Amino acid sequence: MKTTSEISSPDKVLYPEDQITKQDLLDYYKAIEKWIIPYLRDRPLALLRCPAGYDHTCFFQKHAETNEEGIKSQNIVSKLKEKKEQVLYIDSMKGLRELVQLGTLEIHVRGGDYQHIDFANQIVFDFDPDEGMSFEKVKSAAFELKALLEKLKLKSFIKVSGGKGVHVQVPVSPKYDWDEIKEFAKKICEQMESTHPEKYTTTVSKAKRKGKIFLDYLRNGYGATAIAPYSVRAREHAPVALPITWAEAKKLKSAHSYTLKEVPKLLKKRSDPWKGYLKLKQKIKVLDDFRKHKKR
Repeated sequence: MKTTSEISSPDKVLYPEDQITKQDLLDYYKAIEKWIIPYLRDRPLALLRCPAGYDHTCFFQKHAETNEEGIKSQNIVSKLKEKKEQVLYIDSMKGLRELVQLGTLEIHVRGGDYQHIDFANQIVFDFDPDEGMSFEKVKSAAFELKALLEKLKLKSFIKVSGGKGVHVQVPVSPKYDWDEIKEFAKKICEQMESTHPEKYTTTVSKAKRKGKIFLDYLRNGYGATAIAPYSVRAREHAPVALPITWAEAKKLKSAHSYTLKEVPKLLKKRSDPWKGYLKLKQKIKVLDDFRKHKKR
């Protein structure tokens, strides 16, 4: 039997089309706690809060407003950016429960941890297709990037965004600053664009995206965030941003194939599709070579 004592308004409906409640959201995170916490731990968060449901007013929160139990705040100083700020993070189920209590429907994370705020430890490539584009074209783009990264001796991982596209992520050694990582991601995307200008664009303007896939490298700048692995999305039917294997990606029909109701059952019968991700500290040879050249 479900308990309703941990959060207020447990019967509040957050996804009306499926009658998914606040309690259902909490139960989801309880069921997948061991899968999601490692990808949240120590990372500054940006929370998309929709207290009345995804189809009502939503807003982002990046800083602690009160001393919610389980949600931690930390004052950090970026030496490279000469900037001070307060960030929030969680590292336990208690923190996840408080996020649900606040009506958080999406959990976004930075590409590094708060203890080493000037350095990234992952790169995120976001494939955002124009309206009406087939998901097969999105998958093809992801596999093209995978091959390009492999030529650079970099292992990549894929997750469905829970929206229209996919994210390809690359764990790296936390030795590269945000400007280096962002520029590297930009060059990779520009190479794909120059090879297939009819398929891809790196231009933010939506008017330039018609019939193309926007290769978004901007999630790699200082303070930028991307949807966390295993986070629910604030979209119809509560889709999940789910890590998958490259083999699974070949068979996938859409970027929102997995929902809050289905994922816990799926995780019970699968091995970790991103095994080794959090321990993998890859070096980027082209950046290392560039550093050496600058020192000469």
